Amino acid sequence: MAITTEASAADHEAEQLKAYEEANRKAGEDVRTVAKWIVGGVTGTAVGVIAGSLLTSLGALGWEIRLLIAVLGALTGFVTLGFLLWFSLGVITPRSYSMPGIVAGKDIKPRRLKKIEPTVRPLFPEGITSLEQFTETGLRLAKAVHEPSASTNTKLKDAEFRHKMHLIRSALIYQHLLLLFNELKHWIFGLTPVIALAFGFYAWAVGPHPDTTLKPYVKSIPVAPQDAAGLATALSAADCTKNPTAVDVIVTGERASGAEDVITVPKGNCPPLRLRLDGGRLTQQ
Repeated sequence: MAITTEASAADHEAEQLKAYEEANRKAGEDVRTVAKWIVGGVTGTAVGVIAGSLLTSLGALGWEIRLLIAVLGALTGFVTLGFLLWFSLGVITPRSYSMPGIVAGKDIKPRRLKKIEPTVRPLFPEGITSLEQFTETGLRLAKAVHEPSASTNTKLKDAEFRHKMHLIRSALIYQHLLLLFNELKHWIFGLTPVIALAFGFYAWAVGPHPDTTLKPYVKSIPVAPQDAAGLATALSAADCTKNPTAVDVIVTGERASGAEDVITVPKGNCPPLRLRLDGGRLTQQ
């Protein structure tokens, strides 16, 4: 009768342990599912930003302060996005835990273990005050119970510690996951404005700026041989030079890129023509 009662108690404890671990596992999966949605959002944002940021626009900038702002903005934005993605993957990626590894700071960082250890202290057997002491005692009992001279009391204590070991390990895994998830939320809340500002500065630096306003003035522009034929066709009136080597123009504005908007000086029946002067080359607008 006593053996039957002990067997029933052992089965009941095993069922409780299984139910406790299953509840923690299910709760952990729910947390990971939410974290996966966050990873998807971070990844989608990264792809959208990369696709929307015209990195080739950097080549249009000269050695000026805007180039430095653009480089720093892009670098800060992508590094911050990369960090968030890396941290998110650390939350959703399954990992293995062992009590010795947890106590040694390998499976859970010491600063995090210090925060979550109080949550499992109620599970410690009587006389145990720390996770390190619990683990050392459990390992010592696990070794002693296999000795031929092991007493009944040693075997009972070993069984108790094994049961508690499973409960505590399961609780630590779940609490660690919750802690990581909370840290992820804080990182997202704190770094999202940084990402927005970084890419905002980048977009401002490489984007179009208002053209420089200046007082119109006249100057003579040598016509490059490769532009002469096209310019002669554009200046098709009879009074226009058929093979121009130089053209008098009125400079009406200067663009952020350095190109100038010009208008040819009317001569006789030759109508004015709007052109763009960029790097010494005259082209039609």
